[in-house]
Amino acid sequence: MKIRSKMVFLLTLLVIILLFGGCATRIDVKRLVPATHSMANYRNIALLPVKPYRLPIFETPGALVEDLSGSAPFRVYSGYQSFIEKSLANYSGELLKRELEKSSYFSLVETNFSNVADIVGEKYGTTELEAILDVQVRRLDVEEYVYARKVVNEDATETFVYYLRQKIGLEISYSVLDVQTGKAIYKDSFQNREEYTYALDSKKGPVIYAPDLTPKLRQMSEDLITSIVNSIAPRWVSSSISLMANRPKLPHLEDSYKAVKEGRLNFAYSQFLQEWEFSGHVASGYNGALILEALQRREEAIKLMQKVWQSSGSQKAKKQLDRMYRYREDQGEAESQF
Repeated sequence: MKIRSKMVFLLTLLVIILLFGGCATRIDVKRLVPATHSMANYRNIALLPVKPYRLPIFETPGALVEDLSGSAPFRVYSGYQSFIEKSLANYSGELLKRELEKSSYFSLVETNFSNVADIVGEKYGTTELEAILDVQVRRLDVEEYVYARKVVNEDATETFVYYLRQKIGLEISYSVLDVQTGKAIYKDSFQNREEYTYALDSKKGPVIYAPDLTPKLRQMSEDLITSIVNSIAPRWVSSSISLMANRPKLPHLEDSYKAVKEGRLNFAYSQFLQEWEFSGHVASGYNGALILEALQRREEAIKLMQKVWQSSGSQKAKKQLDRMYRYREDQGEAESQF
């Protein structure tokens, strides 16, 4: 009985937390995040075709997946598609070009060359080429196998359950080269590994086709290409931050919270600021500072949050103040990359 009562209490508490926590008013704060490597002096770039990885013959998966159990009553055909190395490189190149254009940071100079040596020292039209982006799929790993686990049934008999495991790995590297000298300005690489396990139904035999690995490798490529672009181009990032709850509750401020939800930030700010200056209501000052930051008035936001923290000792205010300092530093570094 005690255990049941405790469970009911915990479930009730969880519902209350979800109800009240889920109703928190939030605001989006945007900031520029700097690239890992500053490309301020290399904004006009040529993009070479992405070079594919060449799987050695002894690493190329066979048509049939290896059965490590030696007893599977079916055959499993590989999810590896022939010539995926080339198609994956082409896909990565298209994605890279699209992401670079979307960043609006670079001017991409079209060339008909595929080698660095053909471009170094050249000029194209009215645009002075400054750098070359050379990308390659450095590593592609594919491993597939079938294995079995023994299961003891209720009647004490034993059966085997068969599973397919697929392991894939992808590494993409890049070099930013000075167009005048051909020397590398920056070099970096990104990699990822994933594995998937599937229970196999022997009733579907005698032939089972493994899930196609192409979509998974493409998704992995998308993640790595995004990492490459983020490492050389500053970007806007949005963070969703909760306003401080209306405590002690002032009924006339409910319109201010509603205004934030509706995007009427200037009205909400004026109301919160008025209450803060009139009564020192901590939540009002705190929320006013967050709204200023959302309006890209970061210096004013920091000054107001400093006052809230100093006058109230609120640790929430201190935490937000420290975050504002970090965001300001990020923004300043990112702006210097333009």
